[in-house]
Amino acid sequence: MLKGTRWLLLKNRHNLNEQKNEKERLDEALKLNKPLATACCLKEDLKRVWLQDCKVDAKKYWTNGSKKPEVPALRY
Repeated sequence: MLKGTRWLLLKNRHNLNEQKNEKERLDEALKLNKPLATACCLKEDLKRVWLQDCKVDAKKYWTNGSKKPEVPALRY
C-alpha cells in the first residue's frame, strides 16, 4: 500500500490530483503508518509556522498547539 506514496507525501495537499485519487491514496497510506502520519502533520504545521507574518506569530502558532491563531492561506 505504501509503494508509490513518496511523491504524494512531497506534494502539497491542495495539489493532489482528484482524477488519480491521490488524496484517498495518501489518506489510506497515513492510516496504515502512524509515524508517517505524524511526519506529514509536522510538515504541514511547519509550513504554516513558516508562513506566519513575524517571529512572534510563528512562536505563538507553534506553542499554542490546537489553539493556534488564525493561519494565513498557503501561498504558492
